[in-house]
Amino acid sequence: MKLFNIVLAGAAFLFAIQANAQMTTNSKSSTKENPKNMQVDAGASKLYGEVTLSEINGRTSVKVSFDPIMDRMGSEKGAIAVIHHAKDHKFSSLGEALNVLSSHGWNVEMGWTSLGRGGEVQHFLISHEVKKLSPVSPWLDKGSRGASSKDNSQGGRN
Repeated sequence: MKLFNIVLAGAAFLFAIQANAQMTTNSKSSTKENPKNMQVDAGASKLYGEVTLSEINGRTSVKVSFDPIMDRMGSEKGAIAVIHHAKDHKFSSLGEALNVLSSHGWNVEMGWTSLGRGGEVQHFLISHEVKKLSPVSPWLDKGSRGASSKDNSQGGRN
């Protein structure tokens, strides 16, 4: 009788472990299937831009550029305002541009050199961490190539 009780307790223990393991894998798979359940950590989102340094007719040119789509995706108005001022400003040197942008929270992610019409062009990818970004889907916007609109779709059979 004692042996029977030990076997029964062991079987119940194994059954509980097996059920717990299945519940854990089921909860993980439901997270993968439904992206709305996924949490995004604060600071995981970034805005990106580019600083270029080139020489045109013996004069150094520093340009800061950002994609226009950033106006629709940024929730931090301060960062968006800096973007508009920085891309219109004429920086006198690369150091000035990078220092000014750094003072506003922009960091250099990487740099590379390419050949342009006038010679070498140095590129610097810059980023700024933000708390949250609004999702943007340019392929779903009206007027974009490949977007489907309800006005052009025909329902039913022809």
